[in-house]
Amino acid sequence: MSTPAAEFGCHQARQCFSALQDKELPKDRQLLLEAHLEYCPACRAEYDRLEAVWEALGELPAPFAPAAFAGQVLERLEADRHCLNVLRLLPRFAPSVAVLGAMLLLGLATGGFLGHAVLPGQEALPLADSGSTLQTLDVFAPAPHGTLAHGYLQLAGLEGR
Repeated sequence: MSTPAAEFGCHQARQCFSALQDKELPKDRQLLLEAHLEYCPACRAEYDRLEAVWEALGELPAPFAPAAFAGQVLERLEADRHCLNVLRLLPRFAPSVAVLGAMLLLGLATGGFLGHAVLPGQEALPLADSGSTLQTLDVFAPAPHGTLAHGYLQLAGLEGR
């Protein structure tokens, strides 16, 4: 019959080492882990090595920073504040610039596609000459005086002045 310490596997035991060292392990798990450490020499050796490292780290002196260090950091941050403000604006404008660029590319691609034959064997649409454009505008004649269309028709010579 196996003991509760044997049922508490090595993998589970090793996951609890740090919590045991920090005294954060619940009492029932702590008892199981301590029983496992008595039963398993490999885990006991691993825990002893980690405990030696924790003790060595505890003996290290606290890190030291010069008294002026905090002031130097704040000065650098203040000097770079202008750059940081400009960088904060970029994400606001990036989506709109990307959308405008995509729309421009889509428009160019669509215009190029529509200017050529769509189906095999179909002829490409002829380029419109100014005569056909002016004849098309003749549908709108007589254009009301003073409108942009009236002025265009006068310039084209389709309507008397």
